[in-house]
Amino acid sequence: MLKLSNNLLGLPNKMTDEPLLSLLLSDNEAYRFAEERRLFYVALTRTKNEVVLLAPSEASLFVEELLKDNNYILTTADGAVNATACPYCKTGKLVIRANTAKGSQFLGCSHYPSCNQTFKNVEILSDSMLCPGGESGFMIKRNGRFGDFLECTSYPECKNTIKLQ
Repeated sequence: MLKLSNNLLGLPNKMTDEPLLSLLLSDNEAYRFAEERRLFYVALTRTKNEVVLLAPSEASLFVEELLKDNNYILTTADGAVNATACPYCKTGKLVIRANTAKGSQFLGCSHYPSCNQTFKNVEILSDSMLCPGGESGFMIKRNGRFGDFLECTSYPECKNTIKLQ
């Protein structure tokens, strides 16, 4: 699907309708841009194999809703919305999952069960720094007997650390 940008001619189209057209359409819709939303839904669900959404950095509100509703973790850089990529498989996105037995949350790859990478520290999203050793992990803050330091989430397989001053 093309034109999934958040501008005048994107989807949803933000051009004002002709006054004559407003006489034919009902105003009591539950959602904003209800007609465009139905068209978007039909395009997503009526494909034979897969659908590819091409969205620029200024993504449509429909694309943002779709990502948020599926628990994709969104980050912003210079106003652009991005999903956090799985550092292990590189193609999946990190999503927040719930551990019902422990009543806690963790991060998992959207490609599960093909990629079963998980992170128990949801807080890595606020300051995500990939492990510089090339491992599939993030650097998280730890406290040891010699003070604070950063450690890879893949410990003990990856023993990369960075001492903090």
